[in-house]
Amino acid sequence: MIANTGPSHPSRTPAANWRPSGIEDLEPAAWDALRHRGSASVSAGPGAGKSEFLAQKAGYLLETGVCRAPQRILAISFKRDAARNLSRRLEARYPAHAGRLVSLTFDAFTKSILDRFGSSLPAPYDGVAGKYDLAFPTTTMVRDELYGIADLAPSARKLGAERVSASAARFIPEVFGGWQIPEQLDESSLSDEQWMALRWWQRILDSDEPKLDFTAINRLAELLVRTNASLRRAIRATYPMVFVDEFQDTTLSQYTLLETVFLNTPTEVTAVGDMKQRIMGFAGALPDAISRFESQFNAAPYQLQWNFRSTADLVALQGPVAELLTGEPQSIVSRALAEEGQVAAQIWSFPDAKDESERVAAWIAADIRQSGRRPADFAFLVKQKVAEFETRLVESLTRYGIPLRNDDRRYGDSGISLGDLLRQEVAELALGVIGLAIQPTGMSDTWIRTLELLDRARGITDNELGRRTSTELLQRHTRHLRSWLSDHQPGLVPSTEVVAEALSLVDENQLEALSAYSGAERYDSVTDALNSRMDEVVVPGLKWSEAFHLAVGDNAASIMTIHRSKGLEYHTVIILGLDDDQWWSNRSDPTGTLSAFFVGLSRAAHRLIITRATARAGGSNTKTFYELLADAGIRESSPEE
Repeated sequence: MIANTGPSHPSRTPAANWRPSGIEDLEPAAWDALRHRGSASVSAGPGAGKSEFLAQKAGYLLETGVCRAPQRILAISFKRDAARNLSRRLEARYPAHAGRLVSLTFDAFTKSILDRFGSSLPAPYDGVAGKYDLAFPTTTMVRDELYGIADLAPSARKLGAERVSASAARFIPEVFGGWQIPEQLDESSLSDEQWMALRWWQRILDSDEPKLDFTAINRLAELLVRTNASLRRAIRATYPMVFVDEFQDTTLSQYTLLETVFLNTPTEVTAVGDMKQRIMGFAGALPDAISRFESQFNAAPYQLQWNFRSTADLVALQGPVAELLTGEPQSIVSRALAEEGQVAAQIWSFPDAKDESERVAAWIAADIRQSGRRPADFAFLVKQKVAEFETRLVESLTRYGIPLRNDDRRYGDSGISLGDLLRQEVAELALGVIGLAIQPTGMSDTWIRTLELLDRARGITDNELGRRTSTELLQRHTRHLRSWLSDHQPGLVPSTEVVAEALSLVDENQLEALSAYSGAERYDSVTDALNSRMDEVVVPGLKWSEAFHLAVGDNAASIMTIHRSKGLEYHTVIILGLDDDQWWSNRSDPTGTLSAFFVGLSRAAHRLIITRATARAGGSNTKTFYELLADAGIRESSPEE
């Protein structure tokens, strides 16, 4: 995205006098990385405060004039909530400069390039721009399409095409995503993989209603920048500084786009990541993204050593796992305050799965009564097969009035997970409007966020009149919806009507624009999934306030896969089922599985509990994990001990 330039920069602060805002200080390594001129690679482990570091570095670059007005900083994240979090931090720390940070997901960045400049694509790709729909193909769908292509392959390509089809899981991220569309095509010189990538493109281009996944959008954006010198110059001139978060998850297509746009240019790229948390290898994350970046971009390496999330005992437990992953001793220092009387880590063994769920639920209920903690302070993490644990836990927790939210449950025809749905901006807007209508006071954060989304949907940026109009519109609409809800009781009115009424303050084109901005699913897919979620939890007899909190699950304990938990943190984390059945992948991918174990351990701020039911325990796949825990002095016990 090439942003419109804003107002002139306020007076500059001399670099020698600059101090961070909103926090006491930065650690020494963060100071060095912040002041470094040129590209940099910043290794930041769990709880290192990556968003805070990037916000402070942005403040430094903007306040000292290193990034000169009207130029801007481009921040690329992999998740929408991470992109939003960085924007919010900068606005809170440096409000005078917040408009000069453009914080987007990788998908939103590439989609904005295609949507704004796609008409200048070379033929035959120029026909796709402006008329495509988003696609989210499953591995099964990809495999079926590939074998269909292979069936029609000429005899000289038949075996190669079938070989590519047999590895369908890697086709999109590695084969299709790794192929740079050539400007001049000599089909006879293509490898079998490239030939299949070309056929895949022809399948898209021949469709009357082309469907593009984000890898295809990325490839078209890369082609646009590579073939359009004026576009390259414009992006580089607009963004002399670029941040890329979670760099260990960078795919081949994303990395090659960065190369095309910024390699061998004056642009300073700061990549922040942690190879210990590389758990997206199955989705195409490069095994050497950070080392490749350091070499090609001549990036200076820095290592952050403070952990603001986990207590010292938990950091000590994470250390040996991190050392196994890196081959190097760890020197991470906890900056978190421990609670008195807490046992940081335990292993609980149970005779069977039923006893496991019942006794864990009873322990959580007792802990909530004694401590005043909320259900949302507890998270259950599993390696896979969330549904196998959810049913028993819901039954056990319900006895104590504790709701459980499954962030991996999928809704609607498009199958959007609940964790993703609640971060979709159209869903956020709808739920924000409903929440404000139900509870008009005491929801200042919801008001600010909903107004921000309304401004974005209406295309309002720095226009004071436009923002005032949005405020008046939201006030009128929430009053209207409050009256409407009083006439329509929960469970007695279709969810489609509730969601449609909430979103009626903007039109369909504005909802489309809001989805497009975040690089998200189509707005109608989001509303379909939200309707499905509302239908599930909103039943007759509830109050609207109860229905709202059930829909968003904001006071529920959470259950999710470890992969989905990445980037999140909870007071108490319970890793369910550390056994061979759940962790079978340790046989085929020991490094990736150990990284997943590390991610699970490091979500906990104060307490980590690991459970196993002896009926399903045993085997060699988890032996390494239990040896690490034993070496750290973690003993087996039960909730009563």
